[in-house]
Amino acid sequence: RQNPHGVSAVVFVPEQSQLAFHVREIQNRLEKLLPGRFQMIETLHMTIQNFESGEDEIPADRREQAARRLHDAISNQPRFDVYFQGLNAAPRGARLFAQGYPVPRESMDPDETDALLELRKTLTDQPRPVAHIAIAVPVRPLTPKEYEQYLHLMDSFHAEPLGWLEIDTITLAYHRSDFFDQGSFEILAEYALSAPTSDDMVILLTEVRQQQAADVLTLENARIYI
Repeated sequence: RQNPHGVSAVVFVPEQSQLAFHVREIQNRLEKLLPGRFQMIETLHMTIQNFESGEDEIPADRREQAARRLHDAISNQPRFDVYFQGLNAAPRGARLFAQGYPVPRESMDPDETDALLELRKTLTDQPRPVAHIAIAVPVRPLTPKEYEQYLHLMDSFHAEPLGWLEIDTITLAYHRSDFFDQGSFEILAEYALSAPTSDDMVILLTEVRQQQAADVLTLENARIYI
C-alpha cells in the first residue's frame, strides 16, 4: 500500500537526544554507502500501537474511539524507558530498524519487566513483542551486491549502543504516510505519563495541523481535538 492513512500511538524521538544523533549518523553512512537507494525516515518515532489503517480517510468517530482507548489504557501508566542497541531489518532489507530493549542487552534478566509490552497488552489482544525505530526504507529492491553491503553495515552496528528513549509523553497521531514525512501527519492529542503515580496525568490540547474545523471531544481530565 502506498501512503496508507492511519491512527497510531507513537513516541517521537527528541532530535537533540543521543539516540537521534546516532540514528542520523547511521542514515548518513547508509546514504554514503548506497547513495539514492534508501528513503531516510525524517520524523523518528517508536510506534506503541496502530489503531486504524486504510487507503481512505479515517472517519472522525474512529479517531475518537482510538483516543478513548488510549486514554483508558494509560490512566495508570507511569513513565518508563526503552534502550536502543544495534540494528535489525525486515526480510531482504525491506526496512532498517534500531532495535529496542527494556534494558541494555548485556544486563537483561529473563524476569525483567517489559513496560512497553505490558502497555501494549492493555491496547490489543495481540501485542507486538518488539520495540524498534524505523531508520530507512529502500526505494527499490536491492541487488545481491547492494544487499551484501547493506548487511555489512548492519553487522558493524550489531551491538552498538544507540541510547535511551524516555517514554514520558505518548502522542496520538493521524498519518498519511508510514514514514511520518513532514506535513503528512497531524497530532490529535498528547498524553503526559506520570511519575510515580498517575494522579497528575495531563492530556495536552494540541492544535491539529492542516485541519480547518475540529470538534472537541471531552473525556474525564481531558480535552482532545478530533
